[in-house]
Amino acid sequence: MTLPLDSVITIEDTPVEAIRSVSPSKYLSARRCPLSFVVSKSNIWQFNPQTSAATVGSVIHRLIEWSGKSNEIEITFEQAEAKFDELVTAAESKLNAHPINRRLVPLKDSDPRYPEKRHSAIKAAVRGPKHKKTDKPDKTKGSTVFMYEEGFRSKDGLIYGEIDKLVDGPRGLTIYDKKTCHVLDEEGYVKDEYRMQLLLYAGLVYEDIGKVANRLVLVDRDDRETDIHFEFEEVLDAMTAASRWLTALNKKIQSTPSVGKLMYLAQPSQESCRFCSARVACPAYWKARQELNEEWPDDAEFVADSFLRLGNGGVLIKSRPSSLGRTIRVFPELVQYQPALSLIESGCRVRVTDVKTTGLQRTLTKRSVLYIIKS
Repeated sequence: MTLPLDSVITIEDTPVEAIRSVSPSKYLSARRCPLSFVVSKSNIWQFNPQTSAATVGSVIHRLIEWSGKSNEIEITFEQAEAKFDELVTAAESKLNAHPINRRLVPLKDSDPRYPEKRHSAIKAAVRGPKHKKTDKPDKTKGSTVFMYEEGFRSKDGLIYGEIDKLVDGPRGLTIYDKKTCHVLDEEGYVKDEYRMQLLLYAGLVYEDIGKVANRLVLVDRDDRETDIHFEFEEVLDAMTAASRWLTALNKKIQSTPSVGKLMYLAQPSQESCRFCSARVACPAYWKARQELNEEWPDDAEFVADSFLRLGNGGVLIKSRPSSLGRTIRVFPELVQYQPALSLIESGCRVRVTDVKTTGLQRTLTKRSVLYIIKS
């Protein structure tokens, strides 16, 4: 279930099925909050709007995937440039079709790093001759095999991932993964989820073609390469742990195959909830906001008391109990991107994401979305 055009959400119990596989890129975040992973894989409660960074990131991923899977012998800069612009046009057309997401168009204006992301993506998509994973390098001649966006699956079928770039030659096998963000945390260490992703990629390659990776390399948004230092035992341990975890999760799903009965899988935290597409509908998240001392996203829940259209075209909503004096302000330029406003009436239960709070007044930002909640 995706974000409704009118932002009215009816929260109801929904059946879910066992999950076929987990990707290396999603594994660690899935462990942080299994419920978020379940609803994401089941395509339910997907209520967060698009962001410019995520949309451009998806375009970049599709560009690299196109380059890797293209039947062209080589991909030139001009070809990659044309394809990137084509993908952006398609993404903007889809954004424009939604009353909330259309605020991101054009992407070159809504994403402040668009020019450098575009250049980096096109550069990454340019490639020479590629080979299939069935090809083998000729050690005697010093030839090298290049593979792009090649899919690998574990022997038990529970882990599947597509590797951005794999180079196999006389100097060994190197696995590359391209990121559109920083790969190091605030302390200068490789982020845990990225390290785990590369370990699982190495495990998939080993199980699929029987080769041990010599290097694991992250390429950041500025095309800087960062080597992941690892021991092969870590690769085997990561594969075993991921398979066992998904097997155990599927047993839980099969025993109680509905979202309502799987609420105990939720593990609300600042880290797991901030980018979760289900948080606006997740009871565990809203309960945890009241009980746990965390730096939660700037969201709010209230019951509407009165609705006032201002002379400048803006809107002012008062919330209950009115004795608190709490108000929600919507600037004129943002009204057009909030379809739920036309449906708000006294007594409505409302949730709003990414607001700015000043004293007793909450103000909607460019990232905010108002939702009317029905159950």
